[in-house]
Amino acid sequence: MRRWALGLAASLFLGAFLSLGALAEDGSDRRPFAPEGTPADYMPARAFDLLHVKAEVTLDWDQRSVAGTATNVLTPLPAGLDEITLHAAGLLVSEVRLVSERRTLAFRLDEAAQTLTADLGRRFEPGERLEVAITYRAEPLAGLYFVGPDDAFPDKPKQIWSQGESTFNRYWIPTWDHPNDKATSELVVTVPAPLTAVSNGRLVAERSDRDGWRTFHWTMEQPHATYLISVLAGELVRLEDSWQDIPLAYWVPPGREVEGRRSFSETPRMMTFFSDITGHRYPYVKYDQTCAVDFLWGGMENITATTQSLATLHDERAALDYSSRGLVAHELAHQWFGNWVTTRHWRDAWLNEGFATYFETLYRLEAEGEEGFAWRLDELAQRYFEEDDEEYRRPIVTRRYPFPMAMFDAHLYQKGARVLHMVRDLTGEAGWRAAIAEYLERHQDGSVTTADFQAAVEETTGVSLGALFETYVYGAGHPEISLSWEYVPARGEADEPGEVLVDVAQQGSRLRYPVELMAIFEDGRQESVRRQLLDREQQLLRFPAGERPATVVFDPHGTLLAEINPLQTLEEWILQLDQAPFAAQLRAARALSERRGAAVEALERLIDSRRSFRLRKVAADSLGTIGTRAAYQALDEALRAPESAVRAAAFDALGDLTVRDELADEILPQLEGALRSDPSYRVRAAAARSLGKLRAERKAAIALLRSALTQESYREVIRRAALAGLARQQDRDSWEVILTLARYGAPPASRKAALAALAELAEGREKRQQEVFALLRDVLGDRRDLRARISAAETLPKLGKPEALPLLDGITASALDPQLRRAAIASAWKLRQQTKGADDDTRSTTSRKKRRP
Repeated sequence: MRRWALGLAASLFLGAFLSLGALAEDGSDRRPFAPEGTPADYMPARAFDLLHVKAEVTLDWDQRSVAGTATNVLTPLPAGLDEITLHAAGLLVSEVRLVSERRTLAFRLDEAAQTLTADLGRRFEPGERLEVAITYRAEPLAGLYFVGPDDAFPDKPKQIWSQGESTFNRYWIPTWDHPNDKATSELVVTVPAPLTAVSNGRLVAERSDRDGWRTFHWTMEQPHATYLISVLAGELVRLEDSWQDIPLAYWVPPGREVEGRRSFSETPRMMTFFSDITGHRYPYVKYDQTCAVDFLWGGMENITATTQSLATLHDERAALDYSSRGLVAHELAHQWFGNWVTTRHWRDAWLNEGFATYFETLYRLEAEGEEGFAWRLDELAQRYFEEDDEEYRRPIVTRRYPFPMAMFDAHLYQKGARVLHMVRDLTGEAGWRAAIAEYLERHQDGSVTTADFQAAVEETTGVSLGALFETYVYGAGHPEISLSWEYVPARGEADEPGEVLVDVAQQGSRLRYPVELMAIFEDGRQESVRRQLLDREQQLLRFPAGERPATVVFDPHGTLLAEINPLQTLEEWILQLDQAPFAAQLRAARALSERRGAAVEALERLIDSRRSFRLRKVAADSLGTIGTRAAYQALDEALRAPESAVRAAAFDALGDLTVRDELADEILPQLEGALRSDPSYRVRAAAARSLGKLRAERKAAIALLRSALTQESYREVIRRAALAGLARQQDRDSWEVILTLARYGAPPASRKAALAALAELAEGREKRQQEVFALLRDVLGDRRDLRARISAAETLPKLGKPEALPLLDGITASALDPQLRRAAIASAWKLRQQTKGADDDTRSTTSRKKRRP
């Protein structure tokens, strides 16, 4: 079965990857999203309509195995169907039977294609019903995971859980494993006592056998894509809740009940919100949320039975900084977008993920108000810009990708959500709701393409989405907009108004869109107009004004997904910070980081004003960037802010100020106090990061960072920051301690930081580099900790060793986990660029990251 992973498809991909050029398609130094020569991926043909799949399986935790029978009920699509092909990967199939005719069928397995083809023995016509039962066993390499205690982690809960998206359920259930068909399903699952098994739909039956096994029979009576079939088995406590007549359950390990209520208690309110905003009541008979140990993702929207990472459970102290709101809302939104209506092909996967991300963001509007909504929209844009700058640029919808899960990135989630925000802006709230309700009504229980969504919007509202989608969905990148303005006084009659002229230049992708322009006057008045932005390099937008504005703000509510670079005076930025809408205030607070003098005073006034904590957080960031003594003094109030987010930003800013050695003796006691006594994990982590930058008090800083290695915290945020700080301080005396924290058995959440710290400490020391290289090689081969393997792949380029390339290329060719494969691809590209850079100094391979106002 291991050999299967080195099959033909992977080998072809590796060959294409090794042949990729140095430049991306747009000529930049970004890495290509898909290797040169990657073929277009088209929807696979179906010879039948899958109606129902029933898997009757035994999951043996001790043997890490699955065994049983999967019965696929189907009807032919073409006339004269004499064979069927299903998806199966790494399965040991012992028999295939045609149940209705009580006979066995000849079959063949194609390991490279991951298929099972059965000879039906005669021809079948459309409308005939076939029941094909496949008996098999497997020790799955993917799709189904067995986690639990070992010598290093004796208290880890014992669990078995599945992860089907995108094409991984075929590793434990032979069926049609592509989202262009839907079927109902049943899972009859037998697990060792005392484990409980949670799956999709209704629990039909449950029994305990005398031999120490338990069987659970779940049935899902509405059609769905087969990647949504799921199971989670473990020692679980059921926390009961309800919404209207729908039972809700939150399944957590024993002893985590309080945290479970903390994480999931908003679910009923979210059910009401999504039912209202979509115009369609929650469409299923129940909704469960289970907590999976060592889960590979934050969450997975398995139909009616979302799997959440165990890390979503957090204590009261962590709740000062963290919330499960976004994750819970995102996965619940998927029950409409992704489950009820499902992308037909992975090229259109934004119809799942972009929608869930945007509806999660709309819930922020409900729960946190306009400011929380605008803040989340800004976060989405910044995350997409980061990926676009530092990784690659691609269309949201594309047929060319190295593997399906490579599509699940910031372009799909964050950029997709921001495109939907622009759609909502174009349609207006009433039109948006009508269009979404129509889209869901047309395609409920079905599968969709981007064209289906576009048609629903356009036919419901009359709004044309062609130009918008051409720029953002089918085109790569985003507009980069530069602008300036001037006021032209009236020259005619006395009562004739003057005119504001806004000169707009677009680079990169060019946008056609009705943009908002806001004039802010000296007396505080605000006047807004809409003007049609055309997809031109240069354009003059005009609007009347009776007097000269104090400033003009382009796109004041942050609707556009664009880089906006206005030519403004310091006074205009300060006025924008004080009086513009929240999104424009964020832009101004960041822009002031590039100024001095009055900018510092304006940011200090903002921090002292007790205005929005989010704005004060950005103000603290900007003061750290400014880096003067005046900026340091302006941070004083932020260091004592009641909100941990503001304090954390302020203590991070102190790290930027530590480059000024004359401030070190003042900053050190502040950092020490925060690291030892602040109630917030996040603030303590910020203090540790800043200690790593403290040059003049290096010895004292190192001592504090070593002590921080003993502090426990949610998701290891303090220990991770301390490790990064020790590496930055080049504290080679901590080598052995950090080495221990990098090995299996150390806290998993901080192993990545430990591996990165070792690579940084080894810089320029060949013997140490060889030691780290050997460690990373061992971690890559250790299947016990997938996240550490991903971290090892990400860390290898830091050593700059070409001999790491065969390791990374091997992972690229053989890894089944998409996150590990993605990390290997990115790291191999970086290493190759480093090698090219040694011979060619004409190209920069450094980060393209820019600060956006």
